[in-house]
Amino acid sequence: MIRYDRLSFRAKDAIQHAAGITRRYGHNQIDTEHLLAALIDQPKSGIPALLVILNVDASNMMDRVIFNLKSSPKTGIPGGTIDQFSITPRARLVLEQAEKEAEILQDETISSPHLFLAILSESGTPAIQILDDYGLTHDTVFFIQKTLRNRKVLEQYDDLDG
Repeated sequence: MIRYDRLSFRAKDAIQHAAGITRRYGHNQIDTEHLLAALIDQPKSGIPALLVILNVDASNMMDRVIFNLKSSPKTGIPGGTIDQFSITPRARLVLEQAEKEAEILQDETISSPHLFLAILSESGTPAIQILDDYGLTHDTVFFIQKTLRNRKVLEQYDDLDG
């Protein structure tokens, strides 16, 4: 079980944003695709900058994620609060994997890049299909992330340092 006190400010913000996206599309559970949309749309985290470096059209990727969300069955009541949302088993596994990613990188906090890497660890999901279509793999993003960290290329994004 993930320790929420280990989440960085930006990771907590991404989860809150995912709840807002969940509400917007009439869903009652935060799933991996909601988290992915939140990470792509989080301007002050390192994920949009990382996508630019990887030559990925973040706007187009976001359109694909939103299309997927719009196609998903509406099960919730629009306008609910975050307290009314649960997290799907898939999203819970992503959060647990994010904690493992932080441990691998020897980071004390779980940040947005750890969440992104955890999503990239999935298989057979709509989120991973979208990421695969852009040529993004866990190994590639992990390598780029670690290289950028070591070179302090994106040091203005606190999440890249854990």
